Amino acid sequence: MKRRHMLQAMGAAGLAPIVSSNSAAASPAASDFRQLDPDKSLRVGMIGEDGHTSYVTNGLKYTPNAKLVAWAKGGPEGASSSDRRSSQAGAPVYDDYREMFDKEQLDIVGICLPYAWNTRAAIEAARRGVHMMIEKPSAVSLEDLESLQQAVTRNRVRSTLMLEMRLSRPVQAIKQAIVAGRIGAPATVTSQKTYKFGASRPEFYKDRAVYGGTIPWVAVHAVDYMQYVTGLQYTHVSAFHTNLAHPEYATLEDAGGILLRLSNGGSALCNFDYLRPDGAPSHGDNRLRVTGTRGVVEMIDFDDPDKVRVVLIEGENPPELLPLPEEQHLFPDFVSELRGSGTHVLTQDECFRITRVVLLARQAADTGTMLKI
Repeated sequence: MKRRHMLQAMGAAGLAPIVSSNSAAASPAASDFRQLDPDKSLRVGMIGEDGHTSYVTNGLKYTPNAKLVAWAKGGPEGASSSDRRSSQAGAPVYDDYREMFDKEQLDIVGICLPYAWNTRAAIEAARRGVHMMIEKPSAVSLEDLESLQQAVTRNRVRSTLMLEMRLSRPVQAIKQAIVAGRIGAPATVTSQKTYKFGASRPEFYKDRAVYGGTIPWVAVHAVDYMQYVTGLQYTHVSAFHTNLAHPEYATLEDAGGILLRLSNGGSALCNFDYLRPDGAPSHGDNRLRVTGTRGVVEMIDFDDPDKVRVVLIEGENPPELLPLPEEQHLFPDFVSELRGSGTHVLTQDECFRITRVVLLARQAADTGTMLKI
């Protein structure tokens, strides 16, 4: 089943607000950005190295007529915590992304700075008319998020987030089963994001104002793919987070949980942590289970990519192992929309909305309240 032909499930909002939040600015429709000429070579730049730069650099392998032409270490706020990859990029390396924009004619830029700095770089890219793939979170405050939305709208550029787990094969298989109606209406969704902390993390992880929080950085993946597979919106959020094992990173949350209400009255629950033991077979263990009115679908053994399975139990039928769709990649998927030949897996509105959701979840955890989204 083609992703762009999938039907989106509809939900009715419920539950009166407990604590309201300011609404974010409206984002542009998908057709309101400047498209790229599919016959021209695609000139790609990178800013920073703190994040999933490989989504761009590896994605170039699957993108026809595209080339990395420049890399910037940082901007006026400072540089990334490493320049190992940029020094090996085989392209001009700049100390400041503003100089890179001055000297290079770019079509798309990937942005992977220490997380609070992503917004300013993205706003500058928008001002220069450059489309962008931004590491999440694209903003660490609701005010910054609104400023970014306004810049993107005003300059008719398209942005997306590095949420490649939407395109993972098991998530796509679960999405297809739900859209096909095989579990009925989604009722409860549970997910997990657990990572090894490692020997250390970059110094900016010790500064909450720059790091932004573990909910916007780690839990956002699960919060996003739970919403994506169900096709439902979130209406309310509550959360908890804490630091139990890393006192040297006192403001970094290494464990927590998020509870969200779905627009059809169902619920979604995500637990997240940096407590995965060093002896575990993989860096991360990501899970997803959706219970519906007719059945259950979940991914099994997701901590081992070679063993991952998606299992469906529908009605009175025995468990069924679902086939996994072919592998897809985020960057060429994004480029296909910019070139007018496809529909990107993340709409512009979804990029801003999911960032707003996780920022509200962090606020709910900080304040011990439930927030209306």
